[in-house]
Amino acid sequence: MAVIFPDIGAVANVVGSGQVISVLSTAVTGTSDWYVLRAKNRVFYANAVATAGTGSVSITIQGTCDNGLTWVSVGTISLTPTTTAVADAFTIDAPWPMVRAAVTAISGTGTSTNVFVGV
Repeated sequence: MAVIFPDIGAVANVVGSGQVISVLSTAVTGTSDWYVLRAKNRVFYANAVATAGTGSVSITIQGTCDNGLTWVSVGTISLTPTTTAVADAFTIDAPWPMVRAAVTAISGTGTSTNVFVGV
């Protein structure tokens, strides 16, 4: 389900209690769509793998309370993948009703990452 914010021309996906969804799968820097979270307790999880050697991934989870006008950093996940996948996660009990994931840096041969949110 999507929520439309006509005043700023944005659409956000709704995540209900008990759901885990993939918010971003990428091999380049970029920002995901934003998600409306219907529960206060959330977990953010990311994994990464490289096809050769060692890679590096930095992911910032951002939150907003003003329909996407201002985004603040909620937390950061830093990963150093090899040909074996690595993962990390963090939880929050916070008021941000909308979140998104931003891959701010990614390097290494064939390095890719996946980011998930659960409520």
